[in-house]
Amino acid sequence: MRKLIVGFMLAICSTAFGQDTPKPPPPQPQKPIMAQLKETVIVIKLECQDGPTPYPASGTGFFVQIGDWKQGTAFTYLVTNRHVAECWDHRQRPMEVKSVSIRINLLDGSSTTVALNERGNAPWVLPSSESVDLAVLPLGLKTDKAEWLTIPTSLFATDDMFSSGRIHEGQRIVFTGFFPKIEGVKKAQPIVREGIISSLADEPLILLKKDVAAKFYLGDVHVLAGNSGSPVMVNLGGIQGSSLTLGEDYRLIGVVSGYLTEDENMSLKLETTVEATASANSGITTIVPVADLMALLNDERLLKQRAGKVP
Repeated sequence: MRKLIVGFMLAICSTAFGQDTPKPPPPQPQKPIMAQLKETVIVIKLECQDGPTPYPASGTGFFVQIGDWKQGTAFTYLVTNRHVAECWDHRQRPMEVKSVSIRINLLDGSSTTVALNERGNAPWVLPSSESVDLAVLPLGLKTDKAEWLTIPTSLFATDDMFSSGRIHEGQRIVFTGFFPKIEGVKKAQPIVREGIISSLADEPLILLKKDVAAKFYLGDVHVLAGNSGSPVMVNLGGIQGSSLTLGEDYRLIGVVSGYLTEDENMSLKLETTVEATASANSGITTIVPVADLMALLNDERLLKQRAGKVP
């Protein structure tokens, strides 16, 4: 049995584009699992430019940890979608990013805004394939006052969990993310929503860009535009097939990318922009597989950074 609280670690002190200072968190009363999950996400705010028109946008990001605190090799990354990081317009084209910041909740019940770049975009690391809707940023917060948790890679769902049927279609999933238009006054107020896995297609789907196939999972769960970049979890606890696991065993299966809309003619269209449209939400959500996130974290560019080969 593995409880989610065992995997979550409070990030206390770190340096951007460098190794986190591995300091175990002080003992804390155990919070409910969903309360912990909400503390992994933050609000990403962008000021974008579409020609002469300013375009404020927001999305969700969350923190993951790769490495080991005990061995002094823990690194923290902010994760979101490519379309959030690049501030895509309704035609799925990047806009000019004038500035980018994140809103982080603090332990005293307030929040603070941290500028990642006041003039331009942050130096996101993007997948080599444009079909993968992910972006990561080596980042650590230099404060012990922030209310934030990381999802370690040890809680990533593995290929074996999918191939063995432990993770399967019809299984319950939950995600937490930024709720657009109701952000919170004193602090950011992420929400938790749940649904089921609709499809674990074993072939790439043409959804993100025309004539470009990519691997997506589909979820029967209602998301909104501000939920882009939210972590999606599945609970492997309880009875799964012929086995019983006591307690809760939450695993990250992917990242919310977008959702399918339908018009008055019942035509379906993928919505991945940072703002919602007037089309009806079909309730089907696209999820970037966690394997793509793991591949990006092990990209040669990030491996070199972790090895100290990049200044």
